[in-house]
Amino acid sequence: MTRRVPGASSSEPASALARLRVALASLHVERGAPTTRIMARQIREAGMDVRDISHDTVHRVLRCLKVPTWPSLEAVVTVLAGDLDEYRQLWIECRTEEGNAEPAALPRARPTRRRKATSSNQVLPGSEAVPAGLGHLAEVAGDANMVPRLSGDVSRIPPETFADDLKPSDLTRLVSIGTLRRYRPGENLHRQGSHDTHVHLLVSGVVAVRTGGGGETRLLALYSAGDLVGDSAILDGRPQAATVTALVYCTAVAVPGERFRRYLSSTPSAVMALLSVTGRRLRRSHEQQLLAMLPSMQRLALFLVDLAQRFGRLTEHGIAIDVGLSQNDLASAIGASPGTTGRILRELHERGLIVTRYRTIFVEDISCLQALADMQAL
Repeated sequence: MTRRVPGASSSEPASALARLRVALASLHVERGAPTTRIMARQIREAGMDVRDISHDTVHRVLRCLKVPTWPSLEAVVTVLAGDLDEYRQLWIECRTEEGNAEPAALPRARPTRRRKATSSNQVLPGSEAVPAGLGHLAEVAGDANMVPRLSGDVSRIPPETFADDLKPSDLTRLVSIGTLRRYRPGENLHRQGSHDTHVHLLVSGVVAVRTGGGGETRLLALYSAGDLVGDSAILDGRPQAATVTALVYCTAVAVPGERFRRYLSSTPSAVMALLSVTGRRLRRSHEQQLLAMLPSMQRLALFLVDLAQRFGRLTEHGIAIDVGLSQNDLASAIGASPGTTGRILRELHERGLIVTRYRTIFVEDISCLQALADMQAL
């Protein structure tokens, strides 16, 4: 398994961790670059013995900034239909470099079970057990005619979202008290400073959460199908702290605030789901604060890898990130100036890692981009 690591000298072999990182990134692309949420769902549905697997865990394994645990790595390689023996050997080499290759810590070899590779749009056997897909939710919300027009894969509920955390019956009940709405690119679901009267459960599309002040706008987060937005202002009665804007055509279930509060008071699983959402938001905010200490090149590379894994679409030109982000959005997301961000994008293009078009970025070599993000290979 010989793959090029960017910046590595031909006379100096790359570290085992760098080789593992590039191998994982290449395998991920070869299998159609499924999102980390889909991979986490597939791992759970396959019944693999991995404790607390989540899309964040899958994301960390794919980034491979440090040696992952063997059970997590095994699960990711298995769901991507990789060669377990090959990756087991790489993992042992990584542990050996760390000086932690004690016999008890090494996984025992076992027969490699090859499975059919799946793309991001394919569903593994067993998915029929999912009781309610997002297309079904649109019907429950009272607009079955809109279901065929929903963009993206709406047959399943993405994991690690508010919708996924709810019991199926509670999710159906929530949608039944709302109204299905469609938003065009650039249209606001919520506006900063307004006293909104609804929360939105996203069914399809991608929205951006931005704050503005003093003539500057900052991109805080991106949300997609299954996520809940606008809930904080409904719960604390204060004006919206940020503007939520559709980046592409979006569909969402709008639930009146008073109905949503009554729903929470009578639905314990919804309260727990909302706590889980809050925990994930806090964790992601903490991660963004840590990233702020990294160089601008590394921050942008990490952000692009994250976008490719969450929203990327495999095309003949590479992985397309076409969720409508502007260069100013990229700059605000990584805490750099638009000029610096433009310079880094040009440099990444010159290295053959990306191609930029209007509000679209094609990642041509995600394995090298991921290695660049780690900076250990530079």
